[in-house]
This record gives sequence, C-alpha cells and structure tokens, in this order.
Amino acid sequence: MSFVIRRVFSRLPALVCASVALTSLCGIAGCDKETGWRTHKFEEKTIKPKAHDVQIPEVLWQKIEALTSGGAGGAAAEGGGDGGGSAAKPAAGGHEATAAKSEHGAPAAAAGESPSSSVQRPPTNFETIKVYLIERNKGVLKTGDIALSFPNGGGELDLSDFVEPLRGSFYVVFEYLPAVEKPDTKVFVLSQAVSRKIGKEQVGAGCDVFMDVSKAVADAAKGEGFLVNTSDQRHISALAGTYVFASTHDGKLHLSSLIIRDSNHRALQCRR
Repeated sequence: MSFVIRRVFSRLPALVCASVALTSLCGIAGCDKETGWRTHKFEEKTIKPKAHDVQIPEVLWQKIEALTSGGAGGAAAEGGGDGGGSAAKPAAGGHEATAAKSEHGAPAAAAGESPSSSVQRPPTNFETIKVYLIERNKGVLKTGDIALSFPNGGGELDLSDFVEPLRGSFYVVFEYLPAVEKPDTKVFVLSQAVSRKIGKEQVGAGCDVFMDVSKAVADAAKGEGFLVNTSDQRHISALAGTYVFASTHDGKLHLSSLIIRDSNHRALQCRR
C-alpha cells in the first residue's frame, strides 16, 4: 500500500461551529462509564491495502512533527506488513483552527497565522488501526456489530458499505495499535463535513476545520464509544473527515490515518 501524506496550504474559516464534532459526542456516548463493548461478538473484516493520499494543512503537520523530540530527521519511513512509506513535501504558510467555546458550549474554530516551515519529517513507523461499529438499534448496520482492521498506515472507511438507510443509532470506537488511551497519543480530525442545519440544530463542523480530539477518542474507547444517529444522515455530519493518529517512541513518530466518508451522500461532504 502506498500511503502519502501531503502538507497543503489551507485557508480555514474564521469561525465555524463544531456542535456535532467528536469533541462534543463524548457526552452523548456516556464516555465516563465502563462498558463491556469488548465482550460483543463482532464480525471481523480486514480492509485490503490500497493507496490513499492524505492531505492535511501545514500547521497541523507541524503539530504532529512537534511530538517527537528534535523534530527533524528525514529518514525513510518504516512499517511492517502491507504498510508503505510516505513523503511529505514542505509547503509554506497555513492557518490553524484553534479550539474555542461557542455560547452553547460546543467547540468552535478560529483562524490564526502560522509561520512557514520546511522541516523534514522525523523517522516514521506506520501503524495499524481498528474501528468497531456497534449497533444500538438492531438492523441499523448491514452486518451487525463489526470490527474493521486497517493495514499499516490506515485507509478509508465508506459508511455506505456498512450503514443501512434506516433510522437508528450505533456506536463507533477507534483502536490505534500503540494504544489510543496512552497519554502521549494524539488524535486529530480534519473535518470534511459540510456545516448545515436540521431544523434548529446545527450539524457538521465545516470544511477544513481541524481539532484535537485525543481525550474524546480515548474516553470513548474506555466507555461505550461515540453514539451517532442516522436520522437525516447525522452520522455523516458527525464522522466525515480525516483522522490522524500519532504517538512517539524512541524518537520515532508512529502514525496512522483514517478517512471516513459516505459515497452515497457526497453533497454533505467537502471536496474529495
């Protein structure tokens, strides 16, 4: 599998409400409670390796590189199994979406200038990732509870392959091989969900807004997971985006990415 991460110049919106982004789903999912989701009987599915091109803003890549001590290296990427290397080309500029609070307590994003950088990527290992989809309402998932194993470096999850066109709810849990619960593991999401209104409810974080959802993802893994609802395709607005999982060990950057999309509802998502 060829896994390419590209640093791109992205002009982020000045203020975008992220009312249904992952950072606000934790409260809905009951993340503080211990649960037995691991005892569920899952259908196991291994996702075959295929090339995927991950584009992230320069400022986000700088945050990922900063996790390693020293920050520079430029050595070739390493990885086991079907994983592949990636080359990140330097790109000047970039705008950062920093977390803020809206009047309703939901995270919002504000733009800010970031200095240019052409720092080489540190030595990198590509890791595996596993995603669990767990029914709250029977029949909402095509296969019932399912565990999806992605190869080294991650891959793409098309929700339309697993979610029935029915009203209901299901949980989502992310499992990153170097342990998503570890304090040094960072999880960022670059939203690709168009911001829209359903009645008076604002859903979708908006295009090119990125957030640090490390704590929310870790808490969800300890609890029941993220609870999402399929009514009016709310699950797409809550989940669509590029997820980057990063941790460090022995001076190396351990990395995986996951693109979540829905090929049947492209209008609800940003550019592809």
